[in-house]
Amino acid sequence: RRLNPPPDVGTLVALGVDAMSLPQAARSLYQYLQSRLPRHEVNVQLPRQMLESMAGQSRMMTWMLASTAAIALLLGGVGVMNVMVMNVVQRRREIGVRMALGARGCDIAWLFVLEALLLSVAGALLGVLLGLAGAWLFTLASGWSFALDAGSLPVSMGISLVLGLFFGLQLSLI
Repeated sequence: RRLNPPPDVGTLVALGVDAMSLPQAARSLYQYLQSRLPRHEVNVQLPRQMLESMAGQSRMMTWMLASTAAIALLLGGVGVMNVMVMNVVQRRREIGVRMALGARGCDIAWLFVLEALLLSVAGALLGVLLGLAGAWLFTLASGWSFALDAGSLPVSMGISLVLGLFFGLQLSLI
């Protein structure tokens, strides 16, 4: 007994007869176990409660993942805008020559919006390729099977392009 103490029971699973009598059976089981184990904490949960708890955890993880993705997209958009601002600053002479040759302000703005979209397309393609490679390597290392939701690719690329366009337009408004 000193070398091998008796094991403590951590979980007990009870089978009920029908779903309607489960709450009453849970109360009876709780009272019985509490009376037999006065120094132990007793917790009786119904399957519905466990499923609701698991669903709540899943919702929380979904919101955490979505907020992390939103922050990453915002930072990516700010990065596109910073690159475009530096691009405008470095190409001041070219902008002046174009305007001297007759280009209007909207023509110059359109040029930079197209560059922002091109930068967003390149970033979206690179992000999709790196994301797919990373997911495939993770599934390979963990022994899981790789499953791809084909609808997620156009949605993620579309969001990337919309953000690139939005932040590119912010630059043209400055």
